[in-house]
Amino acid sequence: MRLLIVELDYHPEVVQGICAALENSDIEISLLTKESIYQKVELNKPIGEVFFYETKKSDLTNLTYVQQENWDLVLFTTAQTNFKRSTKLSFNAPVAVIVHNVHAYFKRFFIKPSLQPFFIWKDLSFLIRIVLLQLDFIYRKKFIESVDVFLFPSQFMLNYAIKILPSFVDRFYKKPFHWIEAKEMNKREKDFFGITVIGAIDKRRKDYDQVIELASFLRKETTQKVKITLAGSPSGSYGKRVVARLKTFESNNLLIQTFDHFVPEHIMEEIAGETDCLFAPIVHKTRHHIWTEFYGQTKISGNINSAIKYNLPILIPSFYQTDSTSGENIITYNDKSNLFQIIINKINRTSSFSSQSSHINKELKLEMLIKNLVKDLNRNSVLNR
Repeated sequence: MRLLIVELDYHPEVVQGICAALENSDIEISLLTKESIYQKVELNKPIGEVFFYETKKSDLTNLTYVQQENWDLVLFTTAQTNFKRSTKLSFNAPVAVIVHNVHAYFKRFFIKPSLQPFFIWKDLSFLIRIVLLQLDFIYRKKFIESVDVFLFPSQFMLNYAIKILPSFVDRFYKKPFHWIEAKEMNKREKDFFGITVIGAIDKRRKDYDQVIELASFLRKETTQKVKITLAGSPSGSYGKRVVARLKTFESNNLLIQTFDHFVPEHIMEEIAGETDCLFAPIVHKTRHHIWTEFYGQTKISGNINSAIKYNLPILIPSFYQTDSTSGENIITYNDKSNLFQIIINKINRTSSFSSQSSHINKELKLEMLIKNLVKDLNRNSVLNR
């Protein structure tokens, strides 16, 4: 079976996760991407051919070859930033797309502007650059109509999409498309309790005031050594302010580790090896371009996948919906005081995190999902080209 992965947007970690999950399968993987994205993908084993998408007309030879090849499945791991480009790509194979934001795909253009200066500027910029100049509202519709099947990384996203767009139910794959499988992690020798927050320091994704308040609490309330790691780059001036504020709490018993760049996978594995728990203070409501999305309902947090991949417990807010694809080591907290109590109990060893190993049901393993998906597409003659 031949699989072509297409990633032209911004999710190298998804490409990496899929390749890792399929590295011992008999599925032959090729990749169409940008060189800047490929540089962030760390592969354990070499894959098939890698094609780089170029915009210059003189560099389209590879693209023509890729489109004419006989693939069993073409998988867009992301398709959200340039629908005109995606629409121009046509293949002699069924096309599947992983959905990261339900509203951004399936809701009509409905602008409910935020009054915050940051979002006013972001919304206005998107409307001018993408909606008006690139005619995104036209190409978005064309691309969505050309896709054979949409894949959802969780059951709750799938259920939500069916409710808002029941007419597309035949194009929604009925099993969550889970591409992360647990790794065997080597625990490192250490003399501290490790708490790690993964991802870019961005207020649209997480409430970093909770991280700052946690650091302040730990400095006052425990004599045990603790290390808080922010495993992601600061996003703009906000991210830099968060790092600077956190550094003010650093002491002999409270270590703060931060980065000023994207954290590559081999470094992330070292961090995971000395982490006792992940902390994800996810915001409930966020923005993706001009659409409002809800974590735990219309989109997932990549931190849930990280918890599965590194086989670590994770602390998340209680509003976040979980299902069978979310792993088994999830701990929810209701408010700040509840969070502090959970953490301090773990640090003082008055309670312990679950040691259950994350696993995915056999029928949800990626190799089986892809093979069954291709069979279903061929059986139902979904391909209309």
